Amino acid sequence: MNKHKKIRIAVAGDFAFGSSVYSGQTAKTRDYHYYLCKRYGEENVVAIDTRDWKKRLVPVLFTLLKSLFTCNRFVMLLCTNGRRTLLPFVMSLRKLFGYRVYFPAVGGTLYDDLPTKRFFGTALTKSMPYIWKPRSC
Repeated sequence: MNKHKKIRIAVAGDFAFGSSVYSGQTAKTRDYHYYLCKRYGEENVVAIDTRDWKKRLVPVLFTLLKSLFTCNRFVMLLCTNGRRTLLPFVMSLRKLFGYRVYFPAVGGTLYDDLPTKRFFGTALTKSMPYIWKPRSC
């Protein structure tokens, strides 16, 4: 009997599906998704496209909520707006649903926010042991 729970991963970030716009965040999000699919299989990795999520609130929240029930790992590749709203939402339900949250930092604004927003920085660093900082070149 297999005692290990099957790994199901949700990747939330700016995939920009169907768009010609391509940024560093899009590249990083697509790379994470590609390599996770390669490692764990496409059937075990869910993509949550957060591009213009405020304009597409219902479909994004539906996919996010569905993923809360089906996934046990969340990779959140969010920039400023998503980090301030979607990340706290996912973090607040983490213990209820029992998933891990991984946060590969996108861009340098996270480090600008930490000293100026004390509550955000403390909540983020104390409750999330899986923050991956970008490497400098």
